Amino acid sequence: MDRDTPLDISGISTEKGASSVLGVKLLHQGIYAIQIKARCDAGELAQVPMSIFMNHGVVITFTINGTQGEWVVRSSDLGEFRFPHQYLKFYFGQSGLELGEVRMILKEELQ
Repeated sequence: MDRDTPLDISGISTEKGASSVLGVKLLHQGIYAIQIKARCDAGELAQVPMSIFMNHGVVITFTINGTQGEWVVRSSDLGEFRFPHQYLKFYFGQSGLELGEVRMILKEELQ
């Protein structure tokens, strides 16, 4: 993964209770953020959670309200990474979320 890289999410199921693990190799030591593009056809009162774990610990839970089919973008800092090999696990607490894109973004390179 370089400085701003989309992840291959083509095989990820977003059904309730589903989880998927992706292995990533970071080319740069540094502070990273994750950005998701998602939508939920439900009404605005719906709440669909998606948790992201990194190396066995939860780092963020995005809760997407119903977007009535409109795409929304959410992002969060992941923290500092000094080792190249990392594992991301995506867990979906409810059905109804559609992922359009997930990106890892290098915010600050460390020496």
